[in-house]
Amino acid sequence: MPAGDVGRDALSEGSDTVADMAYRWIPSPDQGLDPELDQAFDDQPRAEAWLAEHWEELLDEGVGSVTLVEDDRLIYGPMPLTG
Repeated sequence: MPAGDVGRDALSEGSDTVADMAYRWIPSPDQGLDPELDQAFDDQPRAEAWLAEHWEELLDEGVGSVTLVEDDRLIYGPMPLTG
């Protein structure tokens, strides 16, 4: 499943729309993927819970690291998805 599809699945699991949310994961730019994962969250704990559930799928799709941002503010990252 493409990384964008992972985000769309999560949107259908109770999130509103990307435009209504502030927190989002961005893959590292050197990975040649979309700058956003089509997933956004209204708070940091939800964003982190989503990543805890989907990191292996993202890794399978070639995402090696992600950065968490709130609107345009860096929260943390890049954070590798591998041990």
